[in-house]
Amino acid sequence: MQYRYGILLGFLLLLPGLAFSQLQFGVRSDNYAGVLSANLNPAFSAFSPFRWDVHVGGVAHFSENNYGYLQDVGVPDLLRQTSNPNFDFGPTLRKENLLPNGIVLDFFEDNKERYFYTSSTISLPSVSYKINEQHTVGLILQSRLVAGMDNVSDNFSYYTFNTRAAYDTFPVPPAYGGALAWTEIGLNYAWSKQVKSGMLALGVTAKYLAGHEGGYFYTLDRFRMARLPQNGLAGTPVAMQFAYTNTAFTDDSYQPTLNGTGIGMDIGLAYKIDGDAAGYAWKLGLAVLDLGAIQFNQAAFRHEINLEAPGTLDGNSYRFFDSPGDANAVIDTFTMQLTGTPGGSLVENAFTQWLPTRLSFQIDHRINESFFVGAMLIQPLRLNETAILGGSLFTIAPRYERYLFSASLPISSYQWDGWRMGLALRMGPLYLGTEKLASFGKQAKFTGTDFYIGLRVSPWLFSRNAALLSAGGKRNGSACPRF
Repeated sequence: MQYRYGILLGFLLLLPGLAFSQLQFGVRSDNYAGVLSANLNPAFSAFSPFRWDVHVGGVAHFSENNYGYLQDVGVPDLLRQTSNPNFDFGPTLRKENLLPNGIVLDFFEDNKERYFYTSSTISLPSVSYKINEQHTVGLILQSRLVAGMDNVSDNFSYYTFNTRAAYDTFPVPPAYGGALAWTEIGLNYAWSKQVKSGMLALGVTAKYLAGHEGGYFYTLDRFRMARLPQNGLAGTPVAMQFAYTNTAFTDDSYQPTLNGTGIGMDIGLAYKIDGDAAGYAWKLGLAVLDLGAIQFNQAAFRHEINLEAPGTLDGNSYRFFDSPGDANAVIDTFTMQLTGTPGGSLVENAFTQWLPTRLSFQIDHRINESFFVGAMLIQPLRLNETAILGGSLFTIAPRYERYLFSASLPISSYQWDGWRMGLALRMGPLYLGTEKLASFGKQAKFTGTDFYIGLRVSPWLFSRNAALLSAGGKRNGSACPRF
């Protein structure tokens, strides 16, 4: 059972095969980002130097956790083992029992609340078009997966939990977790106006959401729990809710299906402050991203459990769990133990799940024609208990940019839990980057990774004069794009 748990956590630490990285700030903050910048702030597309811009496609992934880690590995080591992973379990590891090319999974002991978050995006063809100096429109297509847990008590840390004496109770604060997979079709509109001290822009991206899979759980009240002998758990009365779609609970090859629909939007405000004759001095932005929800009404199950007396769980009853196809049986076992009836907590075959809404603030300072320094602060907004709550993120990134090339060195902190350096490059139509560069070497404690890559087509591929060659330039200057 522990070995299977190790494989699961090791898989979740990378999760590239499911391909929202953390907004890819290193490339989206670029003045030549075109339609890509609308995902950072929907008003930024108004500042694009291009008459039109096409994002051919790309992939992005972000994952981070502070529960467990893999020892002395990096992304290349994990990719070599995707077909047949070998995991050694740190808590029971003996050197003489090391697997050939095995990866050691171990756990943190630092008295912190635990979190896990992963986000992946497949970007489909997208386009933006500048109608005139004031109006820009765009179409943004992408498929996304997010999953996360937050506010998990340190009492559930592996070593803390497994060394606790039987019947020794501990407090459990309200906890949240969930996963959501969907495809979105977004219509972006940005309006801009020259004002006395610079340029003001407003933007909105209205989204149609096609929900593929969803699920969440949460408890609203604090309660107490204790370990029981022989892999058991006991808890004081508590109310909990959970919901899920089950089309992914299959041992066969998974095929995305439409299980629900919804609407969402991004809203943004941006302002450029004039500098010298060559370009702006400052660019400021404020945006609310992923505001919306999906209503699942196919293959959907919503459960409520309200324990009025202490409840118990027998961990040995779950030993049969070996593959995704067993998930329905696991849920029936869980509800049987708490309610006395398999599925006895089911209340309806539909549920609504909110997107991971975030508030984002951006600032960019132009040092000269080619050098800039940008920063971004993201704060999650939990508008509903069913939403997946990502962590806070702060990024600062110096960059060099020209019309055919840019390079950025983003330095970021996720959940204010340490600092990491990245690298982002734009070379003609190709862009790629990571905001955790060290994860591509060997890390003593690998906790997650970040990467993105994609292709774009813009006017500069066909005519050097079709774009504003100094993207920091003023719109009313001699370098203004011609319409």
